[in-house]
Amino acid sequence: MLYLVLPGTEISFTDTIVLPDDLPKELDDWDLGRLRFVGEIYHLRWLDERESRRLAVEKFGMAAQS
Repeated sequence: MLYLVLPGTEISFTDTIVLPDDLPKELDDWDLGRLRFVGEIYHLRWLDERESRRLAVEKFGMAAQS
């Protein structure tokens, strides 16, 4: 399951599922710092644990877990 925020697009928040057959290609793209979504290629930026937890609460409404 992916939770996405795409700044500067009409998609402020979405979630999607990576199918098992698509996972190897997705992982290759992620290793190269890119994300393919709805026919577009985006620069992928990994977050550290602290920033990831903050965003999970602020953008996705998820409860912070320790």
